[in-house]
Amino acid sequence: DVAVFTNLGYDHIGKGEHESFSDYMESKRRIFTDFGVGLAVVNSDDKMGEYMARGVSRVIRVGENKSDLKLSSVRAGSEGISFLLDGNFCNTRMLGEYNAANLSLAAVAASEILQIPLSQALVPLSSFSVTGRFERIEHLGRHFVIDYAHNAMSAEALLSECRKITSGRIIAVFGSVGGRSRLRRGELARAVSKYADFSVITSDNPDCEPADEICKEILSEFPADAAVLSVTDREQAIRYAFYISRRGDLIALMGKGHEQYQRINGMKIPFSERDIITSLRE
Repeated sequence: DVAVFTNLGYDHIGKGEHESFSDYMESKRRIFTDFGVGLAVVNSDDKMGEYMARGVSRVIRVGENKSDLKLSSVRAGSEGISFLLDGNFCNTRMLGEYNAANLSLAAVAASEILQIPLSQALVPLSSFSVTGRFERIEHLGRHFVIDYAHNAMSAEALLSECRKITSGRIIAVFGSVGGRSRLRRGELARAVSKYADFSVITSDNPDCEPADEICKEILSEFPADAAVLSVTDREQAIRYAFYISRRGDLIALMGKGHEQYQRINGMKIPFSERDIITSLRE
């Protein structure tokens, strides 16, 4: 009945995925063209929004520019974000300025599906959170952030927002999935090196690809003067990041997000970043 378009970035291209950006784009567009969608809710601030919704009988454009429902007065801080959507105020505990757009799109879709006023659809967002999406955990004076960011676009968005909410250093812990786009690895390295004061490269669902080789590939793409270390075992990587941190630093754990496992050699091995964080001791 309703399809929502948030954004489109250069990702999921390579062996075992899409052969080109055009193929990826057209595959995503099929959501809007092949299943009888009656309403498209699109992010008007993404240049691909109009193209994705082309042919859908009814379109609601949400965003700061050229929109039917205007997103404005976005304020992001260490306690959450607030914004106006079509003049309706929303205050939420979720972090990251970009989540104002995500929440707005979701609220508009909910309003249409449930046939309730937009102001009513925004109310539950005041206490809303999403596991593994800019999820913040305070432990022993450090700010931990767990997020699903696993490509250059999401890494830059996450870490640039992290920079706004901490006066300490940013220590990034990340890797890249095995058997997926190898282009992503270099792009991740370059994106993370822009914002992190120190980077710890580690495993992230290596599956049937040697985790050491993935880490080496990412490491080779870092600038020569970057502060970076490779620690293949992800739990040990997190513990190392904590070991070198100081009170007030932010440790960004990227790539796993909501997942409670590591995929290794075709098996899902239980793995909880939250449990590791709470077990850390000075």
